[in-house]
Amino acid sequence: MRLTEITNKNDSKNFLALVTFVASLGGILFGIDTAVVSGIFSIVEKYFMLDKIGVGWFASSALVGAIAGAFIAGALSDRFGRKPILIAAAILFFASAFGSAFPPTFTLLIIARLIGGVSVDITSVLAPLYISEFSPPGIRTKYIFR
Repeated sequence: MRLTEITNKNDSKNFLALVTFVASLGGILFGIDTAVVSGIFSIVEKYFMLDKIGVGWFASSALVGAIAGAFIAGALSDRFGRKPILIAAAILFFASAFGSAFPPTFTLLIIARLIGGVSVDITSVLAPLYISEFSPPGIRTKYIFR
């Protein structure tokens, strides 16, 4: 269903609420990633026989990716649009999750975490913009400023 196909106000509000909910899920990805990874430090340390610096690099690699994601998100979305970049970020996040689940080497695990950081921060930057631009102009501030 497209916003232009909606004829009654309740359908419009429901559709907008659904799109807003789905787009805002991107904002929780970083929190989930941080919470999940904190529980497996000792497992990764033993499996890859890492020293403390290696464990630190494992933990912070997603943050390094996030810096890159924040740096490129605006330029990419200005050039290609918010929605295509959010879809690309979702694909990258899936690839990162798959690569993090089955890493044959520590280097590939770090690459997967870097990609995950990029995708999560692209989503964190662009999801609020997408939501704000998706709202019809007449109701963008209706519920904020009463």
